[in-house]
Amino acid sequence: MNPTQTLHAAHAHYPDAIATICGERQQNWSELRDRVERLAGALGRLGVEAGDRVAILALNSDRYLEYYYAVWWAGAVVVPLNVRWSAAENTYSLKDSGTTVLFIDGNFLPMLEEIREGA
Repeated sequence: MNPTQTLHAAHAHYPDAIATICGERQQNWSELRDRVERLAGALGRLGVEAGDRVAILALNSDRYLEYYYAVWWAGAVVVPLNVRWSAAENTYSLKDSGTTVLFIDGNFLPMLEEIREGA
């Protein structure tokens, strides 16, 4: 089964129904699918290919769901990092998994330099 199958089915059957709500932000299935498709395209332009590892260091939100779907759409593998780990622990996970791209939300930008230095 294709992991994005549910996204495509929901878009086909309920394009205008609300798909996600995060605080004041809402999007319907058409909007979600469009964002995911564009993000998957960006991953492809970065050189991400089927089977590549893409890590995510982010808090739970609608954007986290978009990251997951986009990685799957691109045929890559999601490597979820633990938000409670130290930079050293996340760096180890990145290296061990062979991650090529990292999604990181603003809450973890202070950790980014430490992760870069450990890479």
